[in-house]
Amino acid sequence: MTRIRFRETLLALTLGATISSVGYAANASLPATSTNQSFANSYWGDEERGWFWYEDPMLEPDAREAPKPAEKPAPNKEPRKAPELVELERLQKRLEDYRKIAIMRPTEDNVLRYMRLEAEVIRKASHFADVAQRLGWTNPELDMSLEGRPVNPLAVRAYDQQQIQDNEAAIREVSKDHAIFFFFRGDCPYCHAYAPILEQFASRFGFTVVAISLDGGAVPQFPAPRADNGISRSLGVSQVPATFLAQPFSGTITPLGFGVLSTDQLINRVAVISSPETKRELPGLAKRLPLQ
Repeated sequence: MTRIRFRETLLALTLGATISSVGYAANASLPATSTNQSFANSYWGDEERGWFWYEDPMLEPDAREAPKPAEKPAPNKEPRKAPELVELERLQKRLEDYRKIAIMRPTEDNVLRYMRLEAEVIRKASHFADVAQRLGWTNPELDMSLEGRPVNPLAVRAYDQQQIQDNEAAIREVSKDHAIFFFFRGDCPYCHAYAPILEQFASRFGFTVVAISLDGGAVPQFPAPRADNGISRSLGVSQVPATFLAQPFSGTITPLGFGVLSTDQLINRVAVISSPETKRELPGLAKRLPLQ
């Protein structure tokens, strides 16, 4: 047993010395090139790792395993349409196709086919309207006839009377600190027709009317008007008669309208223009000028 171990040890020393001498001779005879460098970096030139350990050879770039492509996320599936929507889309498509065919070839069969399908669609829409109307009768929040101006003649009269009362009360309150600016020309027939209406309105609600003549003329209702000092240009008065609602102490002046206005129009416009909602929603209507 001792002889066998001694023999194996001697054989290993002999082979190691031989390989070391071969490696030394090769390194000594070859110039310092990239080949020598790669040999030195291999496991043959690494004495610590030892020549007898097996290592997998390096694969060429094309032999390496190709990277796996990234998996694409699964597309989101669209929610399934309700069968009623599918049926409606098919009906609309069929109706449109029949119409186009009837236009391009208006034969008796083509036109009749389209008209029959159109009548079916109209019946469906009419049935929907009937159901919606009945629901509106029993659900006040769905009945649009209860909002704003009514449609029933008796209700219209009651609504108008209430509106007049509310507007008149609001206008009398406005007249306490507002005046009406009336721009006119002495040679304007519309100004002469409008002046009596404006005078009656002002007397009824207690407004002071400031009449301003653009040509130096006058009208019977306002025989001593003021001359235009450039205020018409500042307000953009391009035609007469022109009516403005003015608040002298704040310098706020807002147009009520151009041309001849009726008493009802004046009542409605003064009430609307002076309301807090209009001032909040349309602040650009009013201008500020030194009026005092």
